Amino acid sequence: MVHIELILYTTYCIAFSIICFLVLKKLLLSKFKKLDEDYLIVLTSVLDSKSKELDAKQSIALLSSFQELSKENKLYLSRMNKDISKQLEELSNNVRNKRII
Repeated sequence: MVHIELILYTTYCIAFSIICFLVLKKLLLSKFKKLDEDYLIVLTSVLDSKSKELDAKQSIALLSSFQELSKENKLYLSRMNKDISKQLEELSNNVRNKRII
């Protein structure tokens, strides 16, 4: 009789422990899932704000690069125009000074 009670108590304790473990596991998994979702929401909002900030910085950088490149192109074209004008003037002087036979 004592052995049967001991087996019943042991079985009850094991079953109770397993049920408690499964319930706690389910509660913890649901809590972790909620924390993951909250973290994902926070991370997404942070990344969105960072991407908007980066987009603004990239736009400013692109605009300043475009303006700098435009200045350099204008200077280069101006120098080329002066060089071509100078060469044309030299050619015209050479042609004017040559004899025609």
